Amino acid sequence: MKHAILALTLCVPLAACNAPAIDNGAATAQDRSAADAVKAVEADLAAAYKAKDAAKVASFYAADADIVVPFQAPRSGADSEKSATTDFADPAFALDFANARTEISPAGDMAYTRGTYTVSYTNPGDKSVATQAGNYVTVFRKTAEGGWKIVQDIASPGPSAN
Repeated sequence: MKHAILALTLCVPLAACNAPAIDNGAATAQDRSAADAVKAVEADLAAAYKAKDAAKVASFYAADADIVVPFQAPRSGADSEKSATTDFADPAFALDFANARTEISPAGDMAYTRGTYTVSYTNPGDKSVATQAGNYVTVFRKTAEGGWKIVQDIASPGPSAN
């Protein structure tokens, strides 16, 4: 389950692919463009998870990213490929996300997404398929090249979906 939770924190940004950016009337075209770019990164990340491509998943994280998994010490972005590889070996592993909010910083160099997730995995104790639901926040930083990398990925489990 620890690996499933870690993978969950790696995957949590996936949901923002289809959710609208927050627009309280003050959002500029530049804000909307940046939000669309963050959502495109998340769509590509979702595709990498569906393809179970650990190297591709890891490529979305900055080397200095913090990945915060419940009940474990924070991990760095450099550990994301190893963790994803372990989770992808589980035939029951599956993720589902729903973005509730996407927002861009006033300077346009940071963004965050927030939403809910459900992850399925093989319970190591009884080998049954288990499901866990929770909430996430993912923070992105704009790179010097103009792209976006995940720099903080935090998951908080909630009540079990089972």
